[in-house]
Amino acid sequence: MIVQTECAEFRWALRGRGILPHIWVEDWDAGTIPVNTTVCNTVGLLIRNPGTDTLHITDIRGVQAPFVLTTITPSLPIHLPPGEQLRLTTPCYQPTTVGTHAIDAVFICDAPAGDKNISHWRGRAVQAGPYITSYDWGERRVGTSQEAVLYVRNAGSSAAYLTEVRLRGLAPAGTFQILSVEPQPSPGNPVELQPNEQSEVRLRVRYTPQAEGLHLDSVDAFFTNATPVTGYVRGVGILPKLETQGHTFECILVGNSAEEARAVILRNPSTSADLTIHTIRWAAGSDPDFAWMQSLPSFPYRLARNGGELALGVRFTPQAVGNRQAVVEIISDAAPAPDSIVSTQVEVRGSGCVNTIAADGLDFGRVLTCAQPEGFFPIINPNPAGEISIQGLELVAGDVTAFALLEPTAFPVSVPAGDTLWVRVRFTPTEPRTYGAVVAIRNTINPNLQVSLRGEGYRVAVTYALEPGRLFIPPGELVQLQIVGRGREWGEASLRAFSAEIRYHGTLLSYLPGSLERGTALDGSWQLQAQEIPEANRMVRLLITAAGQTPIAQEGELARLRFQAYLGEVSRLEPELTVQLPGREACVDVATIPNLIELGGCFVNGRLVRLSPEGYSLRPVQPNPLQERFLQLEYSLGLEAPTRLEILNSMGERVMTLVDGLLPAGRYQQEVDVRMLPAGIYWLRLVSGPFMAVERFAIVR
Repeated sequence: MIVQTECAEFRWALRGRGILPHIWVEDWDAGTIPVNTTVCNTVGLLIRNPGTDTLHITDIRGVQAPFVLTTITPSLPIHLPPGEQLRLTTPCYQPTTVGTHAIDAVFICDAPAGDKNISHWRGRAVQAGPYITSYDWGERRVGTSQEAVLYVRNAGSSAAYLTEVRLRGLAPAGTFQILSVEPQPSPGNPVELQPNEQSEVRLRVRYTPQAEGLHLDSVDAFFTNATPVTGYVRGVGILPKLETQGHTFECILVGNSAEEARAVILRNPSTSADLTIHTIRWAAGSDPDFAWMQSLPSFPYRLARNGGELALGVRFTPQAVGNRQAVVEIISDAAPAPDSIVSTQVEVRGSGCVNTIAADGLDFGRVLTCAQPEGFFPIINPNPAGEISIQGLELVAGDVTAFALLEPTAFPVSVPAGDTLWVRVRFTPTEPRTYGAVVAIRNTINPNLQVSLRGEGYRVAVTYALEPGRLFIPPGELVQLQIVGRGREWGEASLRAFSAEIRYHGTLLSYLPGSLERGTALDGSWQLQAQEIPEANRMVRLLITAAGQTPIAQEGELARLRFQAYLGEVSRLEPELTVQLPGREACVDVATIPNLIELGGCFVNGRLVRLSPEGYSLRPVQPNPLQERFLQLEYSLGLEAPTRLEILNSMGERVMTLVDGLLPAGRYQQEVDVRMLPAGIYWLRLVSGPFMAVERFAIVR
């Protein structure tokens, strides 16, 4: 548990251990014997408690003839400490009928369900006559040798003559060996076995398990005057093993202490045998900076098979700067010791540090409010030896949402002696002001270590204007305008696109298609497009889009375009300019300056014109909606003037130009073939001198 205060960081180790008893009971094969004879397991039935709590056996059930428990040693109830084992005596086999017999002896105990608390007993009984005994060595260490004696006897009423005894060779070579047969029979010199077991032949057999696991073989005896008989030899090869794991403490201030509850871990991965640890000690030459957190267990200590584990806590108190080391020596019966005793070593390391760890803050400087720059600040380990562990990084104060700690993300992170850990940070300002935040660096050298992050958000101001700012022209003339950008920080704005809208009265101005050109402030990577869109009350909106790969570097002319001026009812015109900057609205403030166009009401170089009595008009389209091929149009002009009659789709895009030239005053009718136009909504627009009109119609198919 870690408690952090304004003054320091305090740590307490919390420990606990769940305990549970377990049981494992071996099976017993009594072998083959004549009926009405008895064989007992004098070695005893092995019972093991691989658990962590004392096992309590209160009863043994299921034992029935021909099996008996003549005595129960130790007596019930049996209390078996964790990690211990014992042998229960004495189970016996007393068959009275020929055949194979088997029972399950159930050991009633407090071990959990699923444990092996049932011992399977089996035996085979044959008619009276020659027989050979069997032997079960139980569990024996791999590579070790044990001997036993088997007997060939005659329980019949007449003599039997033994000629040969041999192993069948069912087990791996070298596992079982017949060392001697006394007296030695042969086919030419058989040994007489007197009736009623008055004589016997002794077989000395050696068991040397070559590997872990169950080993079985058969011993056959052959006679001149009786059928062969078979006995069995059995054993289980076991091999305790030891896996170790040490620990490396992070750099600790000299004189301070750190504890690790699992600094030394001993584990028995064997599936066949428990491990016996005889002692655990610090090896000679170990630094005195290390000590056990608690008393060691009593020895010998048994580690259960299948992953039994012992974890030992170590307290590290460095007494000097630099690397410190200790070696733990474990004396056990783990493999591969041929004499069952082996010394295993595991290292515990640490390093002593002086009270120093360094870190520098990070200042991003001025940053646009739509930018997200990244930077790094260092955490430095100036110690000559020993790693420093960084347990974590946390934004604890200030504008914590404006900064993000990107790397590292996985902790703890070790900083080697004399090395630097670089922390990657992102700064995201959202408004023009000064930002600051504090990063707490969690470590064991200086719990109060912090660094500051700083930055300033700002916006760029740019101005767009239509120039010339004021213009006086007579009706009928072409007007050239420029879109100009003004401002001192164009380069910082990093503008690669903009859209501009110019809104004006369509009876007084008309955009000259194809007249839009790049200005001198844009390079050749920029592309510009313009589109006129009619609106209500004869107003027109000219949409200009511009985009390029190279950002605008400085103020100046961005675009130039031309308009046709017409004689109209008013003499003053103020086109409206609006500009948008896609993706840069968060960091660029846009201002626009419109211009003023004055149209002359008198002229010096003039000519007489004939006015039409019809005046200006554009009649509704016939038929509407149109289902056929031809569209009937009717319109009139009040005076001779440049005239354009065109069809626009619902997006304001020109799809057909019907008239584009100088027309005299008068009344006009026109039939238009529109079979190439798809179904939809369309607009018929007439622009002539000061007049502009629009009629809506639909085509259905």
